[in-house]
Amino acid sequence: MSHLHALHLTSYPLTLYHLDNEALQRSAALLTDHRAARVSIDHMTARLLSTITAPPKFESCVKGFFFDQMTGKLTQLARSDSNEIVPTDLQAMAESLMSGLAGTRTTCENTP
Repeated sequence: MSHLHALHLTSYPLTLYHLDNEALQRSAALLTDHRAARVSIDHMTARLLSTITAPPKFESCVKGFFFDQMTGKLTQLARSDSNEIVPTDLQAMAESLMSGLAGTRTTCENTP
């Protein structure tokens, strides 16, 4: 989703494919009610989803080329070290975002 913002593509139709069914359900719940956020990562996701012009569609990814490729990559990463993926601490990023927002109002709240 950060790429969408960087490339200014937030106004184009978006479909998010989830490999994890729980993540799909949580994302869909956050789209309809941002107050459903329970943890800092949920808050970060809700904030990103709220900036997309047209509501994204959420689809479960359970078969097909993308599923096969992702499953293969995840298996490869579990077996050995790899330089193909740069690790990112999303929890720390989300907590930093939330601490930066503490005591401030969001852009949506400031808009008359």
